[in-house]
Parts: sequence; C-alpha cells; structure tokens
Amino acid sequence: MRRSIRYQVSSIKTCFFLKASMLLFLVFTSCNKKVEIPADVLPKEKMTKVLSDIHEVESLIQFSALERNDSTKAVAYGYYKHVFQKNNVTPEQFHRSFNFYSDHLDLLDKIYEEVMIDLTKKQVEVSNR
Repeated sequence: MRRSIRYQVSSIKTCFFLKASMLLFLVFTSCNKKVEIPADVLPKEKMTKVLSDIHEVESLIQFSALERNDSTKAVAYGYYKHVFQKNNVTPEQFHRSFNFYSDHLDLLDKIYEEVMIDLTKKQVEVSNR
C-alpha cells in the first residue's frame, strides 16, 4: 500500500513538472516571436498618434462636463471624425487595427507607453504656457 502511494505521489510530481516545463517553454517561445503586422493594420507609429489624439478628445469631452445626450454624441462624433481625417485614417482601419493590437497585447502595451509619453509632453507644454 505504501509503495503505491509513493508511486502515485511520484507520478503526480513528475506530471506536474512536465506540465510546468511545457508551459514555461510555450511562454518563452511565444514571447520571442516577432509578430508581422498585416498590411491593412496601421503601423505602430501611426496607431500611437491616432490613439493620442483620441485620448485628447476623450479628455476634452470629459472636462467639458457635457451631459450624456444625443447632442453630446454628435459633438463627440465630430471630434472623432476630425481625428480620423487629420490622420488620414478611416474608422474601419482604426477599429481593425485596434482589434489586431488587442490580440497582441505586448504590441498594444508598447504603443500605450508611447501614447503616455506623447500625452505627458503635451501636458507639460500646456502647463508651461
């Protein structure tokens, strides 16, 4: 009886070790893969610029203390439309790109690091006026 319990414990430890090793291997090999950005997805630099502009719009809407109604939605739509036109991007391109980067969180994280740097620089510029 003791021998079978030891054998079971040993088997469980071995199985756990193998599963943990395999998981670590998958994590490390997947992290090192270079993701190719499809042609219909905005490059990281452009996506950073669009997201920075969108967050500025979000901030403007929030600090304007506009009521949440249909006219606010129309104003917001106008702002977003301007952002897309300014950056020569369609809403469809943006959404497709955002979905792609959302599926590749390591890339989205790098983009948002740049967005935060860009927004911080703009905030400093406004504060120094």
